[in-house]
Amino acid sequence: MKLTATQNEILAFWKAVQQEVAEIEPEYTLTKQSTSDPTVEVFTLTFTGLYQETIYGFYLRPKTTQQVPVIIESLGYWTTLEDPFQFIHWPQMGYACLVIDNRAQGGKTLDQAPYQTTSHPEPFGRGILDHHDFYFKRLLADQLRLVDFATTRDEVDQTQIIFRGGSQGGGVVLLLGALLPDVPKWIFADVPSHANIYHRVLEETGSYGVIGRFLAYYPNQRKTIEHELSYFDLQYLADLITCPVSISVASHDPVCPMADFFHAYRKITSPKTLRVYWKKEHEGGGVKQLVREINQINQITQE
Repeated sequence: MKLTATQNEILAFWKAVQQEVAEIEPEYTLTKQSTSDPTVEVFTLTFTGLYQETIYGFYLRPKTTQQVPVIIESLGYWTTLEDPFQFIHWPQMGYACLVIDNRAQGGKTLDQAPYQTTSHPEPFGRGILDHHDFYFKRLLADQLRLVDFATTRDEVDQTQIIFRGGSQGGGVVLLLGALLPDVPKWIFADVPSHANIYHRVLEETGSYGVIGRFLAYYPNQRKTIEHELSYFDLQYLADLITCPVSISVASHDPVCPMADFFHAYRKITSPKTLRVYWKKEHEGGGVKQLVREINQINQITQE
């Protein structure tokens, strides 16, 4: 077994996942929520994802008859949707916003289909011995379906789709950009995960620590783990991103180490900017970075 899959093998796998998702009737439903802001419409969104799981999320949009840009948010690890007003700033600024709860990470979206290889209370410990079985396949498939939903909406300006995420979500939106290079106008990723994954397993950083602890008991599975996780490693797909990307990292981040992300960053060939928050840990730039992104989004959507 090769230590890592080739890019062609990785793309063939994700093409098959997209086809697998496409064969499931999505059953999108929007339930309107009351709001005290007459300029905004807020909906609870549900749809059917991989293995017939019901995915829960929010859809917010400004009340207008004109097409609007959309921000597709991807949440960090164990960050849950509590109230749509977490995202009310986007429609108040004239943008639609789409966001879902990640499977099995404390929100309404569950992860009920059984795994064939490994099971574990921590999501990233599930299915780790086969890339077809690994939890991350389900997580990213749900995000691919969310993008599909955005592309069906008449009120969304299809030339103004922006991906945004932090930590786990930062890595996810970059992977989405690699797999869907014609969709996003821009990608914003803060302290992103999912790069140089096998090293992160060995160092037991962030969500990948659970796999490192597994290998402490089963060291004979090292080659299998390294190969299977390569299907999800941003460094092997980063060169497929075609839109501009704006990325922030933190120099002392112990969860998603900056050094691991650089294995992917240096392979991005599209226009890119990197902001380093020195002596910061996983919080990165926090609110300061969000304000920077809002200002930049305002600028690029008006070009």
